[in-house]
Amino acid sequence: MEFRRNTSKDPDGQPKRIKSEDPAQFSAVIKKKLQSSSRTGQACDRCKVRKIRCDALSGGCSPCRQTATTCQTTDRTTGQTRVRGAEERLQDENRQLREEIQHLTERLERQSVHQNGRNEVATTNHYQDGPNNGYSYSAAQSQPASTWARNNDTYQPNGRAAFQASQSFRVGTDIGDTFLGLSTGNAHLSHIGGTVLSVFGMEIDLAGFPSMDMDDPNKHSFYPRLYNKSYQSFLQTALNVNERIEKVDLPPRTQGLSFAEWYFRALNPYSPLLHKPTCMKLILSMYDDPNFRPTYAQTVIVHMIFAIMFFQFAVRNEIDKASKDNLTAQSNSHYHYSLSFFYQLASSHTVEDVQALTLICVHLRGFPKSGASWMLTQTTMALAVELGLHRSVKKWVSDAAPSLLEVQMRQRIFWTLLSIHVTLSGKLNRPMILNLEDFDVEVPQPVDDDLLSEIGLDTSRPGKCAHEIGIISYKMVLLFIDMYSTIYAVRAKAEDYIPTVQRLEAKLQEWREQLPAELARGEFGSSEMEGHVFALYAQVWALEFQLLLRHPSKTGTDDPNFNSNSIKICVESSQQMLKAVQALRKYKSLDTTWYQVSVYIMAATVTLYDKLENRDTTTAAELASVQEDTASWLDVLGEVGELIGAGSSIRDKVQSATSSQLGLLSHSLSNRYHHQEESQPIRQQQPVQANYPQPTYAPTHVVNTNSYISTPVQTRMQTPYPPATQYTNYSEATSSRNIAYSPSVTYPTFQQPQGQNVNSTLNTAYDGAAGSSSAHTAPSSNTGLPYRQPPAMSPNLAWQQYANNMTGILEPQDSYSASALMQLPGDASRDVNAMGADLTSQMNFEIPEDLSGQWPMIAFQNHQQQ
Repeated sequence: MEFRRNTSKDPDGQPKRIKSEDPAQFSAVIKKKLQSSSRTGQACDRCKVRKIRCDALSGGCSPCRQTATTCQTTDRTTGQTRVRGAEERLQDENRQLREEIQHLTERLERQSVHQNGRNEVATTNHYQDGPNNGYSYSAAQSQPASTWARNNDTYQPNGRAAFQASQSFRVGTDIGDTFLGLSTGNAHLSHIGGTVLSVFGMEIDLAGFPSMDMDDPNKHSFYPRLYNKSYQSFLQTALNVNERIEKVDLPPRTQGLSFAEWYFRALNPYSPLLHKPTCMKLILSMYDDPNFRPTYAQTVIVHMIFAIMFFQFAVRNEIDKASKDNLTAQSNSHYHYSLSFFYQLASSHTVEDVQALTLICVHLRGFPKSGASWMLTQTTMALAVELGLHRSVKKWVSDAAPSLLEVQMRQRIFWTLLSIHVTLSGKLNRPMILNLEDFDVEVPQPVDDDLLSEIGLDTSRPGKCAHEIGIISYKMVLLFIDMYSTIYAVRAKAEDYIPTVQRLEAKLQEWREQLPAELARGEFGSSEMEGHVFALYAQVWALEFQLLLRHPSKTGTDDPNFNSNSIKICVESSQQMLKAVQALRKYKSLDTTWYQVSVYIMAATVTLYDKLENRDTTTAAELASVQEDTASWLDVLGEVGELIGAGSSIRDKVQSATSSQLGLLSHSLSNRYHHQEESQPIRQQQPVQANYPQPTYAPTHVVNTNSYISTPVQTRMQTPYPPATQYTNYSEATSSRNIAYSPSVTYPTFQQPQGQNVNSTLNTAYDGAAGSSSAHTAPSSNTGLPYRQPPAMSPNLAWQQYANNMTGILEPQDSYSASALMQLPGDASRDVNAMGADLTSQMNFEIPEDLSGQWPMIAFQNHQQQ
């Protein structure tokens, strides 16, 4: 047998060990060779074709740079063509993005609270399970919000996962207005806590719309003549940075006296800051007496009356754009002229100076955005406390007894300022300066201003108080202070929640029982229609308080019966508020403030939330009712959006957030009915006589003959978004009732039942007005299902998963309609300078002769004339 020769010189014939190779060492050798060479490892395509020398510059070889062509290289192995240096740029960008994500993650973790050992739903109200021991301030400020989901085994406590689709952090001066009190992106609803609300996973920024009259200019630019309603213009004028306005002429005498009369009839009753005989005498002196020299406070009071009236007349009435811009410019001129005396008012320390500053606060409160209202209100409140306006007249130490007029005006100034302060504090989720224990000034008594003078009250003839609705609102402010300092407090305790709610509801009932009988009969004011408007606003205040008190996002208990009752009360309050608001639309008396829009959104979404929570038992009639209410609220939001200058942006965002939820509710009802039909015996030949109401219109798609509900095939999830909607002017009725969602089921029209009024004494005040609204028609559609739940998935798990998905789908986009983009100015600096140039010029606006259908005359007419 032939033996083979050993492959190794070793005597034992063992094979020689192969030398190991380290890839890192191999790469190092190649890199060293490449560094010592000026040529590239592979020429670019252009150099390879031309057979010229190609270097290894990262941004492209020298020949390609000289000819300004793209340097591309085709890989020999894969055949893919890449731009030279693209991979390096992608790697750098990837590294930068990873660093940014890591930075944001650490920032979120620093502001989050990880709840260890708890497997239950956390709430945004910061109620604690026990006594406040070792309280952490950071925990109260940044605790993630509840997702409002039913307790189930699949729920994950709020932690890192809660921030997967949370709201983006904002930079700038408005971060305080938008971040405090917000829910995370996974929350279905949120309470009022700033200008941003979370509705079914979608952020709705009430101050996110562009406004040349409200937005600050570019921070890198300076405009010495900035006279709009922005925060920066307020500071520039108040701190004498703007060029000082020497003088702003009063409007013509006839027009000025008319505006003054309208102010005391339409606006002063709600905030009775001014004494009508004294102010009218002052205005006449400024018009008729050339030798009259008013004080700084008197000058500010007169000019602010005109600033407020010009602003309200421009906002509420249907006039051409040129006239509206003229009125806005006149309003800003009177406003900034008054604001230029800020130093004199703040340093004089008299009651009249505080009165003038409070009147400026009244004007700022009505702006479409919060602006500088919070800052000025805080400063004015500090001056009022320094003057002792918060103390009772019985505590005064004075040699001479004060007159009744002086007592009345001190009380009315303080309570008006306190009302503005509490409203802004609650809506912006900021602390209040004063608690109930910090002041003891009495609520002013209702008196007729025409009978009240410096010498006392004339009791020889009967009188009628024109501002009693304002006194009623003062008493309501006490309830809001109590609620904000307990239910919405940072350190609220869970064990006090239910007793506090019951105590506040008892106070609310007491407030209702003390309402004058004339209010329900519509006898407040100078006309029947004016009395109806007063009664409607009193009703809206009570319903707003009830909604805030019982809102599910602020629940501090796990008692299912209490929470269920709270939802029912909120739904009932929302329906009653809708009736009142629809009546206010008829009188052109809707509130034009940004914070009232947040109340409307809160009321519009609570009913839909209730049906989603109980979707397993929702009927077709209830679905039709929710559709009708949602469409009505969208009309209200569209009209208010036109008033504040937001157009249809707020309405469209709310519609986007609610349409998909309505589609989910429709699908849940369709799926439930379909399962009921499938459970019927197969031997049944005739369709079962269902107990559901028959549709009033025929579907246009195929319907199963053995089932009432059609089941079209849906292959993927769809999220329909509504198209942009163009709105008419304020005086035109909005009749759109179409909701941009796609139900797969055709439902009959549903007449909403008349619910019991929370306060039955005010039914007569608005039933007739609300009843005149046009009837709604249930929307129809023949498109596919927007969502289809897998049969094997439990309802709770499906709802939780859907809500989480909606967070990413419904992210707000900074996009605007084509019409909105067409209206954007080409040069902001030119517009700002033009505004300043036209400010001091004489501008006259001719009042139309026929104001029967315009504000404020429409609210002064008798009800029979409508």
